[in-house]
Amino acid sequence: MPRIRARAVLLLAALGLALFVLYGPLPSPSLPFPHPTGTAVLLTAHPDDESMFFAPTLLSLVSAGWEVWVLCLSVGDAEGLGGVRRGELADAAEVMGLGRERVQVVDDPRLPDSMTTSWEPEPILEHLHSFLKTHENITLLLTFDERGVSGHVNHASLPLALLSSQSPSHSTAESQQQLPPSYMLLSSPLTPKFIALFAWFVPLHSSPTARLSLSIEQYAQAVRAMLAHRSQMLWFRWLYVAFSRYMWVNEWVPLSALSAAATSTTPRPSEQPKPPQEPIREL
Repeated sequence: MPRIRARAVLLLAALGLALFVLYGPLPSPSLPFPHPTGTAVLLTAHPDDESMFFAPTLLSLVSAGWEVWVLCLSVGDAEGLGGVRRGELADAAEVMGLGRERVQVVDDPRLPDSMTTSWEPEPILEHLHSFLKTHENITLLLTFDERGVSGHVNHASLPLALLSSQSPSHSTAESQQQLPPSYMLLSSPLTPKFIALFAWFVPLHSSPTARLSLSIEQYAQAVRAMLAHRSQMLWFRWLYVAFSRYMWVNEWVPLSALSAAATSTTPRPSEQPKPPQEPIREL
């Protein structure tokens, strides 16, 4: 029986690869962002977010001629490896063609690497606006959506902070600073999240603003970027690399899709309940 099951899995994988090679991305073709080529910044919470969740976008943008920065708001020091992980992020950026010099990592005690502590908007916006003030040519801002892909509360804090910065209730000049066009990465339900290259055929949204996909060659590059995070490559992350849709496809919607009413009626992040999707060790 185990041998039969193994053969069935191999047959299914071979069928998926054949569909990919023969029919490509149909019915979910790649769709670029509706902006001229320029300079983008990816706002993340931890080193390895950029490779684990955003590789299809980063590689697609670089291939299209964009200059891409990563602004990471923690060193990922939950296990005392912050210094190591900072270097691994630079290594991954080099693998993906961003360049080590286009990575900025924040080490702020107000932004702890924690699966249970949400981040307040103020330090997030402080570091983001400082970055944007220094890099005035940014024309595209990318981050997680309110579910943070894995349900991690640090991830989910980022779009909520961005949305709050556009609220009239924030009276400071810094919080009212105009953001560049901003987009959120769509989080997937559990079942279609781990279907590997079948993600080509199972879109999360009927009309996303952008859908960016990888070729087989680019997928191999994304895997090399993930492997640059050597300290994080535990057994379950090997499964992630093999099966996650986020190693193949990213789908994006505007920040404005996150209802302003949600933030006006929701407690501050430190008081919020955990997002409904349970975090699975950054998977």
